[in-house]
Amino acid sequence: MEPVTVGIVAAMPSEARALGVTVLPNQVQEIDDGVMLYICGVGPDNAARATRKLIEAGAASIVSWGTAGGMVANLASGTPLLSGTIIGTDAAYETDNTWTTRLRERLASSVSFDDAAIYSGGNLVAGETEKKELAAATGAIAVDMESGVIAQAATAAGVPFICIRVIADPLSCTLPSSLGKAIDEEGFVSIAGALKEMARRPAEIIPMMQVALHFRRATQILALISRLAGPRLLAP
Repeated sequence: MEPVTVGIVAAMPSEARALGVTVLPNQVQEIDDGVMLYICGVGPDNAARATRKLIEAGAASIVSWGTAGGMVANLASGTPLLSGTIIGTDAAYETDNTWTTRLRERLASSVSFDDAAIYSGGNLVAGETEKKELAAATGAIAVDMESGVIAQAATAAGVPFICIRVIADPLSCTLPSSLGKAIDEEGFVSIAGALKEMARRPAEIIPMMQVALHFRRATQILALISRLAGPRLLAP
């Protein structure tokens, strides 16, 4: 049987770079034989569009790829997640068990995945109090903005999907307001915008540096997963 075409959705260019590819935002790009990538910008609307574009281009399986925020105390930055359940704003979705099991088993000697649920809403969840309240309400251990709509679109199209995320901001790390304000209309972080916002709020410079260090650790683990699993991420 011929292998299916894999479609990978990444919100941010820095997350996509962990796949070892040239970054070409807002378009379907073939990164390997039978593997396509769409770098869409943060947020559910962008992720839903990217998933539809990949499926229209022939993707028969979907990966939500990137980082997440930790909502419980024992998740350090760099903790890899291979969640069995994605809790969206409309419903909960189960990831493909055969695919996640194969990935977990093949990488077991180098990567230890947590399989607990991820909550995926439409807003940036920045602070510790908000994260704790959300964890208590949903039972999820981590949060992102894209996986819920990716799961919804994949399910509607009848294609299997998985969610590979790595913790970038742990529970104790509050995202500075400068970060959210630096996101442009297409959902990408503007470096110039971030510098401008930090100039207005110099007290956020050190917190932004801490966020950058956490994020770097997360993308290093994403890169490790990519190297070990290969371009198809062990898809069927």
